[in-house]
Amino acid sequence: MKPSLFFVFLFITYHFSIAQDCNCELEITEEADYCYQNELLPGVCAKFIEGSSYFFVKGKKRAIKLNLPDSAEAQLATLLSYATNKQYKFKGSDMLFINAALDDWRVVEPNLEYIKDGFEFTESGLGIKTLEEGNGELPVKGKKILVHYTGTLEDGNKFDSSLDRGQPFDFPVGVGWVIKGWDEAFAKLKFGTKAIIRVPPELGYGRKQAGVIPPNSVLYFEVESIGYK
Repeated sequence: MKPSLFFVFLFITYHFSIAQDCNCELEITEEADYCYQNELLPGVCAKFIEGSSYFFVKGKKRAIKLNLPDSAEAQLATLLSYATNKQYKFKGSDMLFINAALDDWRVVEPNLEYIKDGFEFTESGLGIKTLEEGNGELPVKGKKILVHYTGTLEDGNKFDSSLDRGQPFDFPVGVGWVIKGWDEAFAKLKFGTKAIIRVPPELGYGRKQAGVIPPNSVLYFEVESIGYK
C-alpha cells in the first residue's frame, strides 16, 4: 500500500493541525531552495535546503525541523515515528502533507538548478521561466492564439521551431489540440509574454516516440504568446 493511501486510511478522521505545543523554532534562518505548498494545509509550507538531512514544516506561527529520509522505505518509517511521537502531535492531514512534500522534493531535487535559474513550477510539474512579461490579456479557453516557439531536448538539440518556418503557430488554447504542457502554460501567459517552459514527459509525449523526440523526454520551449489569430 502506498504511504499516502496508508495515511488516508489511518488518519482520515483527524482535523488539520501542525506541530502544536512542541519544541518549535519560531524563525527559519536558512534560505530554502524549494518550498512545497498545497491545498491540504493552507498557510503551511515545507521548506527544503539542498544537501541537508532535514527540512522545515512551517505554519503561520511556528516551524518544526524534521529529518529528511533518503529513501521511500525510510520515509515511511520516519513518518510513522512522527505520527506516534507525542512531542509533535501531528494529525492525519499533517502527515499527508509531509508525505506529499517529501515525494515532491524527490522529483524536484534532481532539477533544482532550474528552480534556481528562475523557473516556477506548478502542481502538475510544469516549469515556467518568464523572460519578458507581456501587457496583454490572458487568452480565453477555446480561442485560437498565435505563438512563436523553439523546442529543444534536455541535451540542447533543437527539434522544431516556428521561427525557422517564418510564421507563428496557431491553436485553440486549453482544449487538447496540443500537449498538456502547452495548454497549461499558454493559459497562464499574457499576450506579449516571452518565456521558457519546461515540459515533463507526463505533460508532453510521455512514453511515445514523437518524431525525433525520444520516449520519456523533458522538453524545453522558448516561446512568445503573440495574440489571437
